[in-house]
Amino acid sequence: MKSISLPFCLALVAVLLAGCSESAPPSSADAPLPIFKGGSDLTTQPADGDRPAFNLLYQANLPAIAQLAYYDSPRVAGELGGRIATEPDGGLKFLYAYLSAERGGAVGRTFLLEQRQSTQYETVRNDLAALEQLAMSRRSPDWAVAALTEALKDQRPLIGAPASLPSGTVASLAKDEMDVPLHLGSIKAASALPTLIELARESNGDREYVAALGAIGDPAAVPVLVALFEAHARDLGGTEFQAYSRIRAVVDALAQLRARDAVPALLAHLRYPVVIDALGSIGDKRATEPIRKIVHDDGHLPGVEAANTKIAMHERLLAGRIALVLLEQDDPTPGLCAMLEDPIYAQSDSQIVGLLRDRGTPAAVMCLAKAIRTTDRPALANYAVAAIAAFETKAAVEALIDSFDVRLPVPADGKTRYTQSAFQMDLADALRDLTGESFGTDKDAWRKWWNEAGKKDPRFAPN
Repeated sequence: MKSISLPFCLALVAVLLAGCSESAPPSSADAPLPIFKGGSDLTTQPADGDRPAFNLLYQANLPAIAQLAYYDSPRVAGELGGRIATEPDGGLKFLYAYLSAERGGAVGRTFLLEQRQSTQYETVRNDLAALEQLAMSRRSPDWAVAALTEALKDQRPLIGAPASLPSGTVASLAKDEMDVPLHLGSIKAASALPTLIELARESNGDREYVAALGAIGDPAAVPVLVALFEAHARDLGGTEFQAYSRIRAVVDALAQLRARDAVPALLAHLRYPVVIDALGSIGDKRATEPIRKIVHDDGHLPGVEAANTKIAMHERLLAGRIALVLLEQDDPTPGLCAMLEDPIYAQSDSQIVGLLRDRGTPAAVMCLAKAIRTTDRPALANYAVAAIAAFETKAAVEALIDSFDVRLPVPADGKTRYTQSAFQMDLADALRDLTGESFGTDKDAWRKWWNEAGKKDPRFAPN
């Protein structure tokens, strides 16, 4: 199952929406490049959306960007690179540089790397936005990843940074506003691993760095994560809330890494449900008996009475039952599906759906589709729609299309955070992300496309 960036999905949709003249093929290979919108053409200015001008212009120019696919890449790289020096619109300079560099243009690359020397707040955030988009592109040039990684250690003070930005440095902008660690994790940037390990250690486990280490998935990160977990667990004052807020990111990263070396340290802190969750995901049989005992004792832990509140015991009990399904059953799918049908596990819906998504099996798709049709919990339907969209199978597409007929239950008091219209829009978005098509909430249009063309698409596995 692939992970596709939102801008790429939107660009693909722009190609497929042939009703717009901007995204029609050029009349010939020698035709002029498409016209790009500048900052003065935007209805939302950077300050309004609190987003860099590059991001706003990228989205506004998706039809033109999609049209570039019809042109020779060296020509696009050269022409757009040549516009950089004379373009008065600062945001458009970065868009041209990105589009040039993304096609191997030396001028675009040089411009983006030179801008890394700036300390002007708006310049730096536009440069980082362009570099992030480059790093997440199919080509993902090493130099763009290296530039982003270096930014995380750049302690130069910014000029014109808002007071809300912690420390006001390039590094704080990269981490706290531009989410550079998140982007490096999403592309599994192995070259960034040493820097992220160093920063995780120096920051005493800052969750952005820790989450990136888990997403990259390299076992080299396990020792520092175990050390951070042990330090946090030792220093905790004792409340479950403190445990959740201070160790959750570290424990989640260890679970992502399936870190068997962390099992002894985790077993020493079974009072925390998040630790039990992680042990289930790691799948090491050493955790089976200790967790069985917790379930047998209804979540009670001997010797730590302060941790045996009614709520804490209930959470440990549920976490233990879910973990045992993962530890004891060769195929946990049936057990997880049964839990979705049991209202006692309602508070764990998101976790269980995530585990089914990670299974990636046809049975998991069927289970999630059934949950959408039969649940009396609107939030569960929301989770299940997003999870099914991760499966590139015919069954997943059909399940989402069929779900347009589902009518969500309305609570007795008539109040709900997740409305029928929101559910329909989520289905449309999930189908768009999965297929690259866009028919909104029109089930008949989706079904017509699927019967006439979609079923024949080799991208979708039979089940």
